[in-house]
Amino acid sequence: CAAVRSWPILAEHFASLEAKAKERGPKTKGFVGGFTEETWEQEMANHPFFKKDFSDGEELSPMMQGLQDLKYSPDENTPEELAKNYKEDGNFNFKCKKYRFAIASYTEGLKAKSTDLLINTQLLTNRAVSQFHIGNYRSSLLDCQMALRFTPDHMKAILRGASCQSKMKHHAECRDWCDRGLELDPGHEELLRMRGEAVCSLKCAERDERKRALAAKRSKVEEGLVLDLIKARGIKVASIKGSSGLALADLEPNHPEASQKRVHVDEDNNLVWPVLFLYPEFGETDFIEKFRENDLFWSHLEIMFGAGAARPPWDKDNKSVLC
Repeated sequence: CAAVRSWPILAEHFASLEAKAKERGPKTKGFVGGFTEETWEQEMANHPFFKKDFSDGEELSPMMQGLQDLKYSPDENTPEELAKNYKEDGNFNFKCKKYRFAIASYTEGLKAKSTDLLINTQLLTNRAVSQFHIGNYRSSLLDCQMALRFTPDHMKAILRGASCQSKMKHHAECRDWCDRGLELDPGHEELLRMRGEAVCSLKCAERDERKRALAAKRSKVEEGLVLDLIKARGIKVASIKGSSGLALADLEPNHPEASQKRVHVDEDNNLVWPVLFLYPEFGETDFIEKFRENDLFWSHLEIMFGAGAARPPWDKDNKSVLC
C-alpha cells in the first residue's frame, strides 16, 4: 500500500527533474528526466521520500513523515526489514517499467546494510537488470560482480553479467562468463547460445586482425621495394627535416588533387608516379594518377593539347597549344 501511495509523489519529483532538464537545454546528457548515471543517486537523495538530511530548513509534512517512519525509519525497522521493504518497492516499480524508480529503491535497500546475503544478492541482481533495461551495461555488470561476491553460484547474476559483456562486445569476457555458468548448468540454453555467438565473434575478430596484419606486412614490403627502386634509379628526394633516411612520407604529394596518391610499383616492376600539370595563370590543374617512369611527357601533352584534342573550357583563347 505504501508503495502505491509513494508512486505519485515520486512521479511528481521526476516531472520536476524533467522540467529542470528542459531549462538547462541540450547540454544535459544521460537519462531522460534531467539526471545522468553519475548524478541520479544525488538527485534521488534530495527527494523528500528518501531524504534524510534536512539541514537546509525544509521539513516533511506529517503525512510524509508518517510514511517514512512506518516503512523506512531505522528506528521502526531492522536493517533486514528495511532492505526487504525497499526491495518490494523496487520490484513494484520494475513491474510498472519505472526502471529508474526501481534502481533508486534497490540502492536504498543496499544502504540499509542488511546482513542477509540473499537479500543483498537479490537487491544487486534486481538493480542490475534495471540498469540493463535502460542501457547502463557497465553499471549492470558491476552489480552482477558484487552479487557474485555474496552468492558465487547465483545463476541470474552470471547470466546478466554475460549479457552485459555481450552488449558491450567484450566477446572473450562474455565467453568466460558463460563458461562460469555452464559449470553450474551445462545444458543452459541461453548461456550456450551466447557462448556460441561470442566464440564466433572472436573468430571473426581474429580473422580480421590476421588480415590487417597481413595487409600491413604486404604494405611494408611494397614500400621497401619502392624505396629500393628509387635509390637504384638514382632519384634524389629531399627528406623531411629531422627524418633519418628516405621514407615514403617524403614522397607524399602536398597538392589536394594528388592527396594519398603516392608513388608505387606496377606489375612490370616500374615506378608509377603521380604527376600534376599546373596552369597558375588560369588557376587550373591536370592530374595524371599513373605516370609510369618510362612514359614521355610529350605523349601526355599530345593527348591533352594536340591536334584534334578537346579544348579545355578554361582556355577560351586557345593559348595552350603544342609547339
